[in-house]
Amino acid sequence: MSRKLVLAIILIFVLIGMSGVVPELHIVCASPYTNINVDTAYNMITNGSYPDLVVLDVRTRSEYDDGHIYGSVLIPHTELEARIEELLCHQDHGIIIYCRAGVRSVVASEILDSHNFTKVYNMLGGIQAWESAGYPVLVATVHNVNTAFNYDTIQAAINAPQTLDGHTIFVEEGIYYEHVVVDKSVKLVGESVETTIIDSGEVENVMEVTANNITVISFTIRNSDPTFSNSGIKLSYAKNCNVSGNNITNNYYGIMLGFSSNISICGNNIINNYGRGIYLVGASYTSISENNITGNHDDGIWIIGYSNSISGNNITNNTSGIHLRGASIYNSIFGNTITANRDTGIRLFTSPNNSITGNNIRANNANGIRLGASKYNSISENNLTNNYAGIQLSESSFNSIFHNNFMENQHHALTYGSYENSWDDGYLAGGNYWSNYSGVDSDYDGIGDTRHVIDINNQDSHPLMGMFHSFNTSLGYHVNVISNSTIDDFQYFESNSTIKMLVSNMTANQTFGFCRLAIPHDVLSPPYNITINDNLVAYTTVFENETLSIIYFSYPHSTHEIVIIPEFSSLIILPLFMIATLLVVTVYKRKHLM
Repeated sequence: MSRKLVLAIILIFVLIGMSGVVPELHIVCASPYTNINVDTAYNMITNGSYPDLVVLDVRTRSEYDDGHIYGSVLIPHTELEARIEELLCHQDHGIIIYCRAGVRSVVASEILDSHNFTKVYNMLGGIQAWESAGYPVLVATVHNVNTAFNYDTIQAAINAPQTLDGHTIFVEEGIYYEHVVVDKSVKLVGESVETTIIDSGEVENVMEVTANNITVISFTIRNSDPTFSNSGIKLSYAKNCNVSGNNITNNYYGIMLGFSSNISICGNNIINNYGRGIYLVGASYTSISENNITGNHDDGIWIIGYSNSISGNNITNNTSGIHLRGASIYNSIFGNTITANRDTGIRLFTSPNNSITGNNIRANNANGIRLGASKYNSISENNLTNNYAGIQLSESSFNSIFHNNFMENQHHALTYGSYENSWDDGYLAGGNYWSNYSGVDSDYDGIGDTRHVIDINNQDSHPLMGMFHSFNTSLGYHVNVISNSTIDDFQYFESNSTIKMLVSNMTANQTFGFCRLAIPHDVLSPPYNITINDNLVAYTTVFENETLSIIYFSYPHSTHEIVIIPEFSSLIILPLFMIATLLVVTVYKRKHLM
């Protein structure tokens, strides 16, 4: 080497040393990839100038799980050659590679170079240098239970090629600021409904489900875009999904189903959403059960659909509790508590052939139940209490309305342009209980002697003299009870075929009470022994056939225990059967010995 060349090289190094500045990018001329320090890597990751940047961790799985750079992808350097196809779409994107201390990342950088990756950056010093510089390290909190792979975000876990249909993704507690798209048939399980939170930051839907067979359990799902049609959970053309045990709040819609079927929405708290709590359009065979739907600015449940089941929900302080529209048919609404809604408890508009049964509908500002242009619906066994109108019918005919209890409403029933509705189920079953009915029961059968008139076209021909109750038994049969007593307890004991009831005064000035019971013979066969406080009382048989008995009895009012058993109970029949068998055997022996 000539003397002049040596002097030139020495001069270059002297000038660099005098500058006192270490360049951020350290280029090793012998290799086409670029070495960078951790400060440069941090700036590239966080400054937003590299939207397609990939951060590649080439350590082992256990090292990655102990702590890694946010959003980094794990491919151990020993697997990189075999898995190179996973990165081919990033050949012209920036890829930062790191390991523990900087050795394995060199090997990985050379592998990518050999496959024509054009923007490869090797982070010098590895994650040890990263931590020493004070930059954050994350521990993976989203886990694929089936593969043991771990992720920083829920979306990353869903998108991972290793995540397949049928896998379970477990999410540790924390706040996940994500808009999650679920396009695989996976089960998402939060560690705790109170502390495992998905928050979209008011961007789009919090969670959008586009696949079948999805389960979402134990999350708080909040803060969708607060404008129209964005939801906490949106299901589009999905089937066989389960959304259970979540808190869904501060979204536009809590849950929205678009043309989805066989969905179970169970045990969620759906509260304080800007629009509807649950919004179903074109939905079918969906079960909405045991949810708390409270404080939503629009309706609690709004449905256009068919053959859906709404049961056991607490629906409070919404605009309307449940609202069916648009030719919604064959839906079943039963066993819900619907209270203190700003408008109507249950509202049907242009919706025929639905069933509304066994709901407690109380203290709604307008109507307990309102039907508009709706026909052929069955409305039975509901308690309608302290609403402005218990039920309102507008241009609604051919509906069947019976066994409901109308109490303390300003108007029990209002009708406009409605006719040929049936307000009773015949004499044997009876009609409805009206707390303002002034008729009498001179024949003591529990049915009023005169009609209860609503208007000229709507009359209850067989009003009940007491409230209607229906009690299930262990055999699956119901025992229907009409009584002017408060029934504090009802029990059926299959082992000895016994009914026990505890009754008390329904009003303070009550002087006598009565019970009218419809008893299937498979529950108790006649004739009966009836005791009140251990004293045998007589009863009247109102009706009896091969399968059913309707009986009536009365008593001075107080608090009573009523017991009903067959006149020949099993405890008596068995000894009688044994005696009869013994007599037959004795006669048989005598005949054959003579």
